[in-house]
Amino acid sequence: MRIISGKFKGKKLLTPNDNLIRPTSDRAKETIFNILESFFVKKKIRFLDLTVLDCFCGSGAIGLEFLSRGSKEIIFVDNSLESINLAKQNYNALNVKLNVKFIKKSYEKLRLPYSKINFFFLDPPYEKLCIKNIFESFYKNRIFDKKSYGIIELSHKEKIDEIKNFSILKKKKISHSQFIFVESV
Repeated sequence: MRIISGKFKGKKLLTPNDNLIRPTSDRAKETIFNILESFFVKKKIRFLDLTVLDCFCGSGAIGLEFLSRGSKEIIFVDNSLESINLAKQNYNALNVKLNVKFIKKSYEKLRLPYSKINFFFLDPPYEKLCIKNIFESFYKNRIFDKKSYGIIELSHKEKIDEIKNFSILKKKKISHSQFIFVESV
């Protein structure tokens, strides 16, 4: 597993010792970021302007991809100490001091009084959490900026046709995963 593009391109990332953490594959990351780059050009969005939430962060690979591309702030969130520590190790291996936060907390208890998220990547444990509940919690706790974008990674078996306050822009299946690209409405 490695960072695929940007300032830290090629940097190898530590991977979990067991299969409780499911990192997003390099192939999937390449596809995700190719789709994003095309979408960002059309919408005139710059990585530099993004405050990114990497929720259920695991190894931190997705947040670090955004960091490598120059996003202004990355917030890694997971309720697993092992995941937070792995994400920190991967960040620390970059030998930089950038605007990054690590929060060991359940998504329901997440509060971000200091920033509003305008991009998020949600990768909850497959088939264990309800996306609707996650979004309701985030709205209740005012996590998102007025205009926000995101990606939800789910098992290819899970079905989502609607997310309150968001429109689905694209769905992409890769191996046993599906990636749902969304935009606030």
